[in-house]
Amino acid sequence: MIRITNELNDLISWINEYFDENEIEKAIIGVSGGIDSAVMTSLLNRALGNRRIIPVLLPCESEKQDQIDAKRLCDRFHMDPLVYDLEKTFDAFREETNEKTQPLNMVARGNIKARLRMLTLYDIANRIGNSLVVGTTNKTEAMIGYATKYGDGGVDIEPLQDFHKSEIYELAELLGDIPIEIIEKSPSAGLWEGQTDEKELGMSYAEIEKSLEIIIRLNEESLIIKENEIVRKVYSMVKKNRHKSLHPPYFYRKEIY
Repeated sequence: MIRITNELNDLISWINEYFDENEIEKAIIGVSGGIDSAVMTSLLNRALGNRRIIPVLLPCESEKQDQIDAKRLCDRFHMDPLVYDLEKTFDAFREETNEKTQPLNMVARGNIKARLRMLTLYDIANRIGNSLVVGTTNKTEAMIGYATKYGDGGVDIEPLQDFHKSEIYELAELLGDIPIEIIEKSPSAGLWEGQTDEKELGMSYAEIEKSLEIIIRLNEESLIIKENEIVRKVYSMVKKNRHKSLHPPYFYRKEIY
């Protein structure tokens, strides 16, 4: 917590300087009712002020409580969110593609929703102009690839990507303006009814972070990685999802010019 306390002001200053140096006026953020977007909204409010933030609610077969919490957060920062109900758009897309391929499984349905949400945020950015879409991905999710490519992973700036999930909660405690209902609820991407991150992943964020610490410290030949089921599972996710890194992989030429 001491380290996070020392870094908080630096993080807020970095956000402010990035927008000012690039002469960007507005920050557009999808507010889900979850902890990550809540912390990111609070940071933006401190760095830029609420008049420079465009919060957007993007329900799509979403839990009603998530919308309630998202609106509660916006009220706390005296912001009127834009609300785009994407359910009809999602249904139309699903019906069209079902005729040509196969019915969607749960993960595929969730990925489409995430991409529709990001498409909407960028449409808003284009219409408003001089704005950036702000991401809410944390380090734990980024390392195991728990994000949708060109969905929640497709943004202009990721201020929280070097902070683990547990540290997001520490930031929330330090900021002191996140509604308790958001802090205490189970983390969820809101991709289908009853979905929670830890249920979908099959392990807790604490177990994932402990495993990541081991993986970073040890090489892949370590017996700890091979013999510990959870560490082995997390390591497999890290390897499998390297293609979701911030910069797409490319052939690196040896010539220097």
